[in-house]
Amino acid sequence: MQTTYNVKLWQIDQKIGQGPYEFPSVFSFFLPEYVPDSGPNVPAKLTSPETMVVTGTNSVALLNGMFSLIKYGLSDCNDGFSTYPGYGLCNDDGRYERSYGHLIYEPVGEDDYERATDLALILTAGRLSEENLKTIVDACSSELDESSKTRCMQQLIVATGEFH
Repeated sequence: MQTTYNVKLWQIDQKIGQGPYEFPSVFSFFLPEYVPDSGPNVPAKLTSPETMVVTGTNSVALLNGMFSLIKYGLSDCNDGFSTYPGYGLCNDDGRYERSYGHLIYEPVGEDDYERATDLALILTAGRLSEENLKTIVDACSSELDESSKTRCMQQLIVATGEFH
């Protein structure tokens, strides 16, 4: 018997600063002429509309949500993007008992480096630097099984500047 869930990204606009159907005006979500208050865009007079919603709080909430999605699936675990589905515990065991769904992609490759390269291609369009790639492979090498290594690599890749 199949169960159908209506999944809602619970208060996503409050967590990361933007969300579907949560536009502040009917004209656009971002002001096209927006220039941030600080940084290299100011002297260069470059516009950066997306930075209207970037705050420290939103950046941390985005990372918390991405880490939770990777470790626990779509749930409320550790400030995840969704709500409590009514059952299960927040365990990082690859069983995703407390989620509405989870990421299922398994990277291809003969070794950790090739699998990390495959993930980097998908998550950063191949922009991940060689240095960051090696650091990620080294950091995740102590994980005991392939699924744990994959989750570790995914979490570290989404924390890089190349992902964003």
